[in-house]
Amino acid sequence: MKTNGTNGHRSDEDDFADRDVDDDEELLASLKVKDRRAAVGSLRGMAARSRFPTPFHSLDIAMGLGGWCGGNVYVLVGGTGAGKTSLALGLSRHHAYEHGPVIYVSEEMEEGHCLARAGGASLGVYPNALITGDHDLTDEDLLEGLPPRFFIQRGQPLEQLRLTAIGIARRFKTPPLIVVDYLGKIVAAMLRRDPKLDPRVATTFASSEIVGISHAVGCPILVVAAGGRGSLMKLRPGPGARPRSVRDLPPSDLVDIAKESGDVEYDATAMLTLSVSEEVDCDGFQVATLTVAKARYGRAQHIKMAYDGPRGQWHDRGRYEPTTAKTDVDPATLTSDRIAKINAIEQQVLGLLAVGPMPLAELAKVIKLARPDVEIAVKKLVTAGLVTRSGTTKASRYGLAETTLPGLESAPGARS
Repeated sequence: MKTNGTNGHRSDEDDFADRDVDDDEELLASLKVKDRRAAVGSLRGMAARSRFPTPFHSLDIAMGLGGWCGGNVYVLVGGTGAGKTSLALGLSRHHAYEHGPVIYVSEEMEEGHCLARAGGASLGVYPNALITGDHDLTDEDLLEGLPPRFFIQRGQPLEQLRLTAIGIARRFKTPPLIVVDYLGKIVAAMLRRDPKLDPRVATTFASSEIVGISHAVGCPILVVAAGGRGSLMKLRPGPGARPRSVRDLPPSDLVDIAKESGDVEYDATAMLTLSVSEEVDCDGFQVATLTVAKARYGRAQHIKMAYDGPRGQWHDRGRYEPTTAKTDVDPATLTSDRIAKINAIEQQVLGLLAVGPMPLAELAKVIKLARPDVEIAVKKLVTAGLVTRSGTTKASRYGLAETTLPGLESAPGARS
């Protein structure tokens, strides 16, 4: 029994303190149960959300959930002429053909222009040929050549967009992909309605409304945003230095590239940035980079892309991994014994990475072989898309690109 130091009897304060302790423990236990039940319910709700692969496998892996996920907002940022609209239309066209309805909110292009750019690739004609009338749309084009379930909206306020999305979701029994092209025009329209509104406040409000639509309808939303002119100053070379590529930067450095920065990058599940160089590849396409600068469920990384500007088509060239001279080995110089040895190392690497990500030095230490051979094996796995690299320093960690790979349970070197 607890007593006070004066008369050996319990005081009212002692009883009150004990009751507080008991009550607190009971309250905490109750909250713990409620919180866990709420968390489990939330997790089950997330698992039930619709997921839609994009046409780009590298992007699906980088974003972490295998493509667009309902209830999430994605932001695509790029400079003027970087091909943002072409990429957004390509993603929309694929979704309309493969998955379900698309609501394309076009705030810059007329409906006809938007349709020409969306349908040109499907019809095998240049969009300009549709716009000038050199290629007239036939009944067959309208029925088969143009993307199905593709709805173009122009000048629609966000509150009306919510109702449209709900109606389309009910009609097709699946949530639509909504593409907002682009955020700056949405904010500008809000400022015209209320000139006293601060631009950053308007951007925050627009971002919040878009997130609300995504949650209410359970649909993925892709928001196109302009890149700030000063955001890529870090790419400008110093005196006498070669121009830097966006791939020279850590992907996370591009998170704040959006002109309408603020809540935009915080609200986004993934932030994608797009840049196109003047370099042309062997197919005659422009060399481009799609950077996953932020991925709430994946990992930030650069993705190599090729851009066919006249046709408005994009091609996935795989994830970009910085290389070093020591791993650039000509396969012709490898003997059959060395090739067999490296193949065996690859299996050991896969077995080790099945347990968890590891840096190259630790892999070489555990395998107990020369680091150059291990590095060659790891590079082959990265090129094959089986392994990904996080970071660009010597301490970078390598991990499996997929959560499960066949045969890992029996792979040599797997640890329990």
